This record gives sequence, C-alpha cells and structure tokens, in this order.
Amino acid sequence: MQTDEQAEKWYRHAFTCYVKDWKKQDESTIRIENGIYSYTTKRGVRHSFRRSIKPTGLKVQSVYFEQID
Repeated sequence: MQTDEQAEKWYRHAFTCYVKDWKKQDESTIRIENGIYSYTTKRGVRHSFRRSIKPTGLKVQSVYFEQID
C-alpha cells in the first residue's frame, strides 16, 4: 500500500518527466504549490495543472493531470 508521501513523490516524478522529456523544458522552472503543478516555458508562458483521478486530460506514467490555465 502506498503512503501519501510515496504517492506525492510519484506525481512529482511523472510531472517532471512530462516537462523535461515530453515538452523539452527546463525542470528547474517546475513549481508545486497546494496541489498545483506548474512550469514555465522558455518563452515565459506558465502552464498549470492539478492532479486528476478521472481518466481525462493528460496521462503521464499512469498519472492524470488536468490543465487549469
């Protein structure tokens, strides 16, 4: 059984993979605050996501994210 800490670590890892590998953006721009995952592109545009339980939105390594901006 996964603890909350392990689950959060998995979400962070999945989001980092999305930003770094899929979007080819700098992972140092990732911010995670109050359940909101965001990153800033090379052009200065900020994209924000929240975790989603429903199979909608973005799926990264079996984790779902819903874009909120």
